[in-house]
Amino acid sequence: MMPGSTCRFGALTATAATKVSDSELLCASPAQPIGRYPVEVTANMQDFTYNGVEFEYTVPPVVMRIEPVLGPLEGGTLVQVHGDGFVRGEGLVCRFGNLAEDIPVPAVWLTDALLECRSRSRGTSGNVTLEVSINNQEFSSNGVLFEYRTTPAVGVVRPAQGPVGGGTLIEVQ
Repeated sequence: MMPGSTCRFGALTATAATKVSDSELLCASPAQPIGRYPVEVTANMQDFTYNGVEFEYTVPPVVMRIEPVLGPLEGGTLVQVHGDGFVRGEGLVCRFGNLAEDIPVPAVWLTDALLECRSRSRGTSGNVTLEVSINNQEFSSNGVLFEYRTTPAVGVVRPAQGPVGGGTLIEVQ
């Protein structure tokens, strides 16, 4: 790539382009209607490549609700995410929280409106947002909450025995 090179998405030029190396260019896609558009490159804004490689514009993903809504700090909870606009692909991920250290986890596409992902471990209990991305760059912003809780543990049960007919009230600590 030469200095001044840019990309074109259909008939529209990229909103920004940066030369990474002699063979790589980073281009920011302009706003377009939903659909597939050829991506071509030029160094002089007149002569464009014609290779037939396409970029697809889709509706942004939407998270409507999740099941379950809570899990342990240790992570590993299989969460079903209900929403819309989920597109099958390698960039499909879930993010639990929105801090820099909240690394997205892979999502499994089930339908355009349903996917699954496993929660990561977390250091502190509390609520975090669960958001989805179809390209591991731009994320939904619906604010659906997932709650991390400490894992309960049973230390003592009083009384420790009772009749086979049931009905014994026990104290759990």
